[in-house]
Amino acid sequence: MGNWVENFWMPFDLAEPDCSRDLDDFSEKLGGDYAAALPVATCDGTDIAVVGEASESCELGATCDDCAAYEMMMGCGGAECPAAAELWDGINVGMHEAMALDFSGDPSLDFVRGMIPHHEGAVAMCDALLKNLTCATNDDDLDGLVMFCNEVHYSQDMEIAGMRRWLDARGDDEAASCDGDPAATSDGCGAIAANASAASVEANREMHAGMAVDVGCDHAVDFSRMMIPHHSGAVRMCEILLEHEPDVDDYLENLCANISRTQRAEVAWLYYWLEGRGLDIAAPCEACDDDPGQPERPCEDMLSSSLLCSVRRDAVSCDCAALTSQRACDDVLEETQTLVSAECERSCGLCPDEHAPLFFDACPNGADDDGGHHHHHHHADDDDVVADVADVSGAAAASLARGAALAALLLIAR
Repeated sequence: MGNWVENFWMPFDLAEPDCSRDLDDFSEKLGGDYAAALPVATCDGTDIAVVGEASESCELGATCDDCAAYEMMMGCGGAECPAAAELWDGINVGMHEAMALDFSGDPSLDFVRGMIPHHEGAVAMCDALLKNLTCATNDDDLDGLVMFCNEVHYSQDMEIAGMRRWLDARGDDEAASCDGDPAATSDGCGAIAANASAASVEANREMHAGMAVDVGCDHAVDFSRMMIPHHSGAVRMCEILLEHEPDVDDYLENLCANISRTQRAEVAWLYYWLEGRGLDIAAPCEACDDDPGQPERPCEDMLSSSLLCSVRRDAVSCDCAALTSQRACDDVLEETQTLVSAECERSCGLCPDEHAPLFFDACPNGADDDGGHHHHHHHADDDDVVADVADVSGAAAASLARGAALAALLLIAR
């Protein structure tokens, strides 16, 4: 039996195109980079996107000196970029509302129903940054935030799909809306007084209080400052599940192990991203009675947020437990020319036993109500809003009060 070999060629002339025919679906009319390979003609009225160019205009990312103001519900600032402020606000408010569940009292079910919109919020934030505000496409654009968001898409889309399969296998609906419930608050309804539910409400408030940043219109910076408390919220949600569910199934236990490992790593990565540029980690809207400083530096394994993990996606390249089982902490990784210990600080024994606090209280001693930059809503005194969260004291109570103020405003907006 013979083999077919394509080793023939035939010369032919390439005719110069003209604009006498309707060729709306032919890219040769566009000119540009095609000229190096083919004869081209640029024709009036051609409206076809050139391959490789971003289709988004990113007009929402524009800044202006005299813009029509947008007053944020969950944040402040944005005077020079009201369109971006409105975009961030819409994502954050939408996520908060989607996480205000009709609580079932089943910690596992409520966890999954809350984590799906939480993950969707991270994907939406990345899409807003890359597609609507910056049009960044290359992995090294925005000093690595494109790669960061590619990882968010990869991991969170996969986890969302897994959680939906978990719901399907149990015969449970994904949606658990409080629409039509006269007893609903903006924190949710149903079994909201159950211990796990109350803890989830507390975490949601702390997360959204942290995400209510002073938008400065450097979109990458605003994104990073919001994503840190967002990811911290996922870690706290997993802690609540493990604290209140006596018999967590294998899938959710493994899911939470992965969420805690990867999102702690991403929080640390974003912290260093901001710190390396000489920027504050937190930009709260409150003017405080005294200087609260900045969040404590997280010390975590960051291998899962590395370029090595992004490229290889195997256990040794993404999980410090696997890497340090094969390599010494003082070994140099040939691919990155960094020490194993630089990617695996916690696994190499370089971190304190306790993790840094998940949430940062910007004003532990109270806000300065006499001046400074304020968010447009203040600490809540509404006992009905905060009564379902018990045993909270000190700095955590102040943070929860700000979260309750956000919740009260969202309830009014409904």
